[in-house]
Amino acid sequence: MDLAMAGAPPERVVSPTPADLRALADKYRTLAALRARREELEGLGRAGFDEAEGEARRRAFRRVAHAFPGALRELDTCSAALLQKKAEAVEAAAARDTSAIPTWIPVVFHFHHTLREALAIKLWLARRLGRAGTVTDAIVDEYRAAHPAAGTEVDQAFLERHLHPPGGRVLALVWDRLGRSHGLSAAQIREAVFGDPL
Repeated sequence: MDLAMAGAPPERVVSPTPADLRALADKYRTLAALRARREELEGLGRAGFDEAEGEARRRAFRRVAHAFPGALRELDTCSAALLQKKAEAVEAAAARDTSAIPTWIPVVFHFHHTLREALAIKLWLARRLGRAGTVTDAIVDEYRAAHPAAGTEVDQAFLERHLHPPGGRVLALVWDRLGRSHGLSAAQIREAVFGDPL
């Protein structure tokens, strides 16, 4: 299925700042520690955490998920060692000129930003229209008034895709948008975000 918006130009990619990179590195360090502890317990044949540790992990999950939507999936797709290597690579990138960082890092940064934005649009629409609603010209006008920075990209079709994303999955919109922005396939983007791009 072609998810691209007909005639839509590639989107401008916002480069992560050194502060963004430090936050991204912190995400990877946190995920690496969470995954390492899980691997440690699995190695001992244990499947769960005691109540206090479980609650501390849930707090860490919420913090990471709030700052970086979609990040928790990396706990299932990456080892602790890989997450630690990603943290080190991002830390190294933060210490040098951000125009010379590896390609996968801005892709990951843009993934989290784009997913957050898509989820916010979907939530805004769901609160006004529910699941079965239809996007009207009045809804488009209301959205544009509430989000003036959205510009002319926001039309009825754009909002309809967010209210009813392909296959019911917001990630389909994210893969499409990142593909247009970075000139990559969905598989390449998934590998950068959830695999081993190093």
